[in-house]
Amino acid sequence: MLIRRLTWGFAVLAGVAALWWIWPPGDLPGTPIEPAAAAGSAAAGAPAQGALSIDSRIRDLMANPATRPVMDKYFPKLTENSHYFMLEDMSVRDLAPISDGKLTEERLAKIQAELAAAR
Repeated sequence: MLIRRLTWGFAVLAGVAALWWIWPPGDLPGTPIEPAAAAGSAAAGAPAQGALSIDSRIRDLMANPATRPVMDKYFPKLTENSHYFMLEDMSVRDLAPISDGKLTEERLAKIQAELAAAR
């Protein structure tokens, strides 16, 4: 049990370190989202069955030629990160709690809208 907790704790710390490497403090990609744009994205609802979204595995989003540019925009050099193997089975939404507030609901809505448009 102790080994599991230590392994889990290391994985979480490594994930946070990977996100810190991807997004240095105060250096978020993109521009601020206007409230109307965020509301429009949220109104779009859940993605269609089988469509790639912020709830898809990062591995699948990076492997898809249509969604790769969106992922590269928001997560530059992600696959070059030495901790990528720990993040690739997570979703973008799973990264929000360990992003130190950098992946807000508004940013998630913007990423979702761009992934939906990338089909």
